[in-house]
Amino acid sequence: MIKSMLAEVLSSKYGIDNYLSVDNFDNDVDPKIINDNIDKIKEEIEKQNGKHEALTHYISEYNFVPPFILTKILTLGELSRLYTMLKQGDRQAISKQFKISDKLLKQILKNMTMVRNICAHRLSEASDKLCYEKKNIMRSWTRKSFFLVFNSDLTSHNII
Repeated sequence: MIKSMLAEVLSSKYGIDNYLSVDNFDNDVDPKIINDNIDKIKEEIEKQNGKHEALTHYISEYNFVPPFILTKILTLGELSRLYTMLKQGDRQAISKQFKISDKLLKQILKNMTMVRNICAHRLSEASDKLCYEKKNIMRSWTRKSFFLVFNSDLTSHNII
């Protein structure tokens, strides 16, 4: 669900072929960080080209990847970073669908990424960091309910 919302905001506001421009992201984020993340996204596109049928089709036929295809190939961490770099109004357009603040959704995505990495890689030092982040999220979480639903492989999820 977050993937489709992210794709919708990007495509409706910035188009389907030029949404990965530094100007489309939050001015408060260091442009170097934005460029580094855009480069990582482009690397992932190159890596998936030839492996992901829809992505390969769009690259070969149109020479770009629309947001609704991009969000299918990005990792949870990449999606989290992409959300974090969005302009605040764009983040809010997504977070209001969950009836939570953009700041809280940013923290949830960050924590979900950490939990996923702990489960996938058994990172003990990340476990300590998660406990600290959990305290912060619980402090800012007032009468809001959400459920995280993971598939058995812990790679895909929905916030309900």
